[in-house]
Amino acid sequence: DYTYVSDIVDGVLRSIDRTYAYEIINLGKGKGTTLNEFIGLVERYVGRKANVRVLEEQMGDVPFTNADVSKAERLLGYESRVTFEEGIRRTVGWFNETFGE
Repeated sequence: DYTYVSDIVDGVLRSIDRTYAYEIINLGKGKGTTLNEFIGLVERYVGRKANVRVLEEQMGDVPFTNADVSKAERLLGYESRVTFEEGIRRTVGWFNETFGE
């Protein structure tokens, strides 16, 4: 799933200096987002309509992904804090500030 970078950094920092010998822990938002939702939010915050070409599914396409963050919640107290929409808004703001509109 789409996860804002500060949430991933928070999860990584929470994993440092833990007493676990070895663990594999998923970090993510824990909520799926469709490609159409993604495109719609980018359009809204960029202020332009996307030029979308719908193609047939490609081999290896995954119709839905959703990180299981239950282990991170339990072992690290991890919780994604930045909503998907807020992450898009921040990213567009950063891009415009860095590269100009």
